[in-house]
Amino acid sequence: MKHLSLLFVFLFSAFIFTSNAHAENFDTNYSGYAQVLNNYLKEGFVNYKALKKSSQDLEEFLDSVKFLERSEFDSWDDESKIAFWLNVYNASAMQIVLMNYPIKGGGGFKASFYPKSSIQRIKNVWNKDFIQVFGSKMSLNDIENETLRKNFKEPRIHFALVCASIGCPVLKDEPYIGKKLEAQLTSQTQGFLADSSKNEYKSSESTFYLSPIFKWFGEDFDSAGGPVLFAKKYVSPEIAANLSKDTRIRFLDYDWSLNEKK
Repeated sequence: MKHLSLLFVFLFSAFIFTSNAHAENFDTNYSGYAQVLNNYLKEGFVNYKALKKSSQDLEEFLDSVKFLERSEFDSWDDESKIAFWLNVYNASAMQIVLMNYPIKGGGGFKASFYPKSSIQRIKNVWNKDFIQVFGSKMSLNDIENETLRKNFKEPRIHFALVCASIGCPVLKDEPYIGKKLEAQLTSQTQGFLADSSKNEYKSSESTFYLSPIFKWFGEDFDSAGGPVLFAKKYVSPEIAANLSKDTRIRFLDYDWSLNEKK
């Protein structure tokens, strides 16, 4: 019995030591996640097939998130907090795809309207509590709507969050980092608006065709005067010269196909 007690004390101490080590040394450079992007991402497309076979770096990054203490997180500036949530969301979107990969349809009647390999085919994908942070489990919707949108009022997050679909912004080839966040968000927004498959101004029609992201989250752009005046700051000078609050808007379709490298 004495030996069992000593063993218990040893194991408990080892657990506490490990937990504290994780908590005190959270990698805000996200080197493990960076390795995933370096090895399995090309031009915004993820090699899910290869990542499924070797997902250790992704799993270790998301495991490290579990050990982050709320007190440490609360000591960060807003840029570092936003970067954290963007990385956790994007990594978790990849993880839930891998949990169901290869996606072969299913998901119920509503899901049948989406491509067979779409993340939308995963049952309850947006509200499934599978992301462990601060001792609780969260969903992708929790991170986007209840955390990022509610707490930070930063509309450019919509061009950094990637829901594993082609219609999303392109997945950035490096993690978001607090000290680089301003430049990273600006670059992502400019790149998204420059992609004519997602946003296009047609001078012949005097119409700005926008991604439905601007419709789904329209209220987030109100402080900038609406989506057109927001976009005006990030498009080329030639396009910006034609944009005003009176510019006609039409919304494009959203491509829910998986952002998979074939």
